[in-house]
Amino acid sequence: MPATSPTHLQAATLLNPVRSKRLTPDLLRGQKALVTGAGSGIGRAIALALAEAGADVAVNFPASEAEAHEVVAQISRAGRKAILVQADVSQEEQVLEMFARVISAFGTIDVLINNAGIQRDASIDEMTLAQWNSVISTNLTGQFLCAREAIREFKRRGVVRLVEITEFHWASVISSIDASLWIPALLIKTSIG
Repeated sequence: MPATSPTHLQAATLLNPVRSKRLTPDLLRGQKALVTGAGSGIGRAIALALAEAGADVAVNFPASEAEAHEVVAQISRAGRKAILVQADVSQEEQVLEMFARVISAFGTIDVLINNAGIQRDASIDEMTLAQWNSVISTNLTGQFLCAREAIREFKRRGVVRLVEITEFHWASVISSIDASLWIPALLIKTSIG
């Protein structure tokens, strides 16, 4: 879906009223958040909104380092602590390292925004196995790996706060992105009640 699609424009338009009416600088003061896929798009907006509400934010990105650095700079200018954490959420070792770095820097993680995701547009009859695996690895395995590590930290502390970002596409009869975005919500529900 292009960045100028109605869905993305609606999301961007909706963020300003939410910030101005509900988010105060003390709402999340002292909270430590990790936002996956925070270098751009919705993840970027969420990371900035969390900082505006008082949270310190770990900004995860897979590749676009310049964009992610700008998000960290904006959060720092707002007077919040921000760290940059490059990791491919589909890779277990990188996820483990990301959580270790965030917990080392912040002491804990209070909030996980499990936002990272990719899309490879193709109808099922034209989709390659490589495209399918790429989407499933990031959108399903990545969601699982990050949620698992966050839940382990939350359970250690006796608190669970997890946000799963999902989006459903009607463009094709079935696609890897549709399957990959609904399954994590079901897995999370079974692990935390």
